[in-house]
Amino acid sequence: SLHVPCPFLTARLFFQLAEKYGPIFTLHFGFQKVVVLTGYEVVREALVNYTEEFVDRPSIPIFDQIQNGNGTRAK
Repeated sequence: SLHVPCPFLTARLFFQLAEKYGPIFTLHFGFQKVVVLTGYEVVREALVNYTEEFVDRPSIPIFDQIQNGNGTRAK
């Protein structure tokens, strides 16, 4: 399996963006829109109160490559 490091997508970058735009913001990776949630409370609220919205998330091939296929998707 090919591991492709992505040095510009760091946790630090996401926290800096959260400081500027708030704990929920959108990024565009090509044509794919990605909603980013930062911080325990925001993530917990999203997963507990908005479960249905997160169940059918599409697979994003570049993330699959970066994560080496590790990561859990809701089925």
